[in-house]
Amino acid sequence: MLDGPFFALKAAWPALTKSAGGRVVVTASTASFGGAPHKVAYIAAKHGVLGLVRVAALEGAAQGLTVNAIAPGWMDTGMMRGQLEAQAQTLNMSTDEVIARFHAETPGGRFVDVSEVAATVGFLVSPCASGVNGACVSISG
Repeated sequence: MLDGPFFALKAAWPALTKSAGGRVVVTASTASFGGAPHKVAYIAAKHGVLGLVRVAALEGAAQGLTVNAIAPGWMDTGMMRGQLEAQAQTLNMSTDEVIARFHAETPGGRFVDVSEVAATVGFLVSPCASGVNGACVSISG
């Protein structure tokens, strides 16, 4: 969860800092902002991703490079469906009941659509976001 962004950024850094106006967007998580029981490694790694983004943003700013992160919330994907079904079995609940719990914990009361995540990344790599650097955008409804 942290090694991937770190090593990818390290490998790309020389080329990124040579090109004026380069853009990097790293995937963090809403878990980057807090904690959750039984997820210490995941939470620690996602907090580390934010630290990586903030330092890289400072170090690349003089070359016009921006480095930002996105923090997607719960999305209705195939992987998420599998997790919901497994949790439903563990809790002896229906998948719909588990989904209702997730929705109750989400500000918008729904899953985030993948297209909303893509649109946010599109903005962050666009010229419109040239002044956004070292930020983490929560896409959590």
